[in-house]
Amino acid sequence: MKWEVVVPVVVETEIQQYGKEDITVQSLAQTSWLVVVNTPPIPNVIQSYQLGAGESAVLTWAYVNPNSEVILDDLAARRCASALGIPVRGTLGLVLTAKQLLPRKHYSSCETHCRTIKSSTGIGWGIIKNWT
Repeated sequence: MKWEVVVPVVVETEIQQYGKEDITVQSLAQTSWLVVVNTPPIPNVIQSYQLGAGESAVLTWAYVNPNSEVILDDLAARRCASALGIPVRGTLGLVLTAKQLLPRKHYSSCETHCRTIKSSTGIGWGIIKNWT
C-alpha cells in the first residue's frame, strides 16, 4: 500500500510556530508519509467561502489534483469541499480507516500521528493521496 498525506506549506508554517519541541513539528519532520507541498494560487470559487489559510490551501491542492481526499473538520471547509465534489473525511474517519488498513502493531503509532494531525491547528488538515 502506498499513500501519503499532503500538507500545504502554509499549514507547515502554522505548525512550525509551535516550536521544535512540539510533537506535531517533530512528526511532520520525521514521518515519511506526511509530504509538504506548495499550492497554487487559491481559485476564486474557494476564496468565496472565506476560509482560513490552511483550509483554503488544502482545498486548492485537492481541487487541482483530482483523485485526492481532504482531511477537514471545519464545517464551512467541508461544505466547500462538498460543493466542489472533493471527497472529505474528518480526523475521526482518518483514525478509523488507518486502523482498518494498518496491522495491529502500528495502532499506537497511527493514533499518535492522527492526533498530531488534529492537534496541529485545532482542526483537521491535509490531503490523502493515493489512498488504497
